[in-house]
Amino acid sequence: MSYQELIAKALNGRSVNKAAKDWGMPQKTLDRYTKDRLPDYHTAWKMAEEAGMEPGEVFALLADEEAKRKGIEMDPLRQNKKLPIDSTTGRQK
Repeated sequence: MSYQELIAKALNGRSVNKAAKDWGMPQKTLDRYTKDRLPDYHTAWKMAEEAGMEPGEVFALLADEEAKRKGIEMDPLRQNKKLPIDSTTGRQK
């Protein structure tokens, strides 16, 4: 799924103006997210909810989009790689 497909899915047939009102944000801000800027974390989470997607999936999609815009090649298998576990915290490093 592309970033533009995510936007379309999150808007769910609504205009940018209607979705912005529903989401409690300025229309101009959401309009920028549909055209040239990537959303902040809160809005990305809202987009995930509206699109019926897991937030992690949306954040990965946004990371891919940012890399694409910066001309960075992302490792397509990165989602399948497990990070080492820190033995003191039990969390991934």
